[in-house]
Amino acid sequence: MPGAFGATTTKAGRSASKELYRRGRNAAERRNSRLEGWDLKRLPVFGQMRAQATIVLADLWGNLLQLARLMKEATLAILAQANLAVQPA
Repeated sequence: MPGAFGATTTKAGRSASKELYRRGRNAAERRNSRLEGWDLKRLPVFGQMRAQATIVLADLWGNLLQLARLMKEATLAILAQANLAVQPA
């Protein structure tokens, strides 16, 4: 079924499954490197339930940091655009 994933989702010359696999693998590697940067490669807790809770909290913290970064960038872009509109030519 051509175009099932949309024209902007996959690159030309690649099958859709290979492109989606590559994106998923990159996302997993990004998550693992972020956890390693927070010294959570070896968890400081014992037991599967505590380990899962620690990872969930780490993922939540990472998502909140990403959201804060995006909000900061959007705010700065709006302020920069407003400053350009106010300044006389």
